[in-house]
Amino acid sequence: MTDAIDIAAVRFAFAGGPIVHETLDGEVVIINLKTGTYYSLQGVGAECWAVFADPATPATLAAQLIEKAALPPDTAAAAATAFVGALHAEGLLQSERELAITPASLPDLPEGLGQALTLQRYTDVQELLTIDPVHDVDEVGWPVKAEGVKLEA
Repeated sequence: MTDAIDIAAVRFAFAGGPIVHETLDGEVVIINLKTGTYYSLQGVGAECWAVFADPATPATLAAQLIEKAALPPDTAAAAATAFVGALHAEGLLQSERELAITPASLPDLPEGLGQALTLQRYTDVQELLTIDPVHDVDEVGWPVKAEGVKLEA
């Protein structure tokens, strides 16, 4: 179990690189283009994701949970720590310093918040999401024009 003090003062932000995300109709879809794993956050979880557009601490997230979900401060702090830890363990958030967070080391979400802050993880289309024919090119480039064929612009 990760002690809340370990990450309470650490600032987290969206991970870059192969991690992309989009909000569609209140749902956040996050894709790791390197592994092909994709994630879904809905409801309160989707709203919480937006907190990390700029570097923020779990305390910032806890304040939002107190305001938007009317949680008591202790419950909000525990929920924020668990949620941020889960996002970081999946590589979706980067931290300002090195942290050893694994899913097994995270506290459980406070009772009643399991669904609201659940990060849904999907691996069913990993193979398709890791195929990148546009960038899988040699020095000739893509698309390769066949001899005698004129490409229209």
